[in-house]
Amino acid sequence: MNSVFNYNQESAVKAGSSDYVEVGGAYACTIKSAEYVTATSGAKSFKFSIETSEGLKCGHINVYYQKKDGTENTYGTAIINAIMGLLKLKALTSRAAGTQYLCPELEGKQIGLFLQKVIYARTDGSEGFKFEIAIPFSVARGQTLREILDNKNEVEELKKRTSHYKDKREVNNQPSRAIPYGNEPPAHTDYDIPY
Repeated sequence: MNSVFNYNQESAVKAGSSDYVEVGGAYACTIKSAEYVTATSGAKSFKFSIETSEGLKCGHINVYYQKKDGTENTYGTAIINAIMGLLKLKALTSRAAGTQYLCPELEGKQIGLFLQKVIYARTDGSEGFKFEIAIPFSVARGQTLREILDNKNEVEELKKRTSHYKDKREVNNQPSRAIPYGNEPPAHTDYDIPY
């Protein structure tokens, strides 16, 4: 008799669980990739793929630093600068990898990210979700860059965000084309950008 399937206990205990981030909150992460992306609208972003210290994956996290009209997106720029400050990086460069442009300075770096889960309506009326970076923080200290620069001894921001956390719902009537991680991304990067 030929064995068709062999028991794997490690696999068995994972039944019913996911290998992907499904809950918003604070995570110690490794940046697997940071890609420069330009949407068809002209808006520019970093598209992050991360893995948490628990081994959960999360990709397609876009941080928009330039609006479609070419002006700065101050919120996204602040997130990128906070990541750079926490990682003690003075500049970010671009390296071509096929059709992608990657940021080598961020790849493989460990950083804390407070992820905000955003629930949105798909075009078919069902709900999907994506994640946004609400605030980066130091993995070692649990503090934001502001708390570190202000020489605070307490971890205030993460405690406040954690205790008041709620998933966010997009309220516009236009369904988002953002990708919930775990589903295959479309062959294009034509995301609806609200700015």
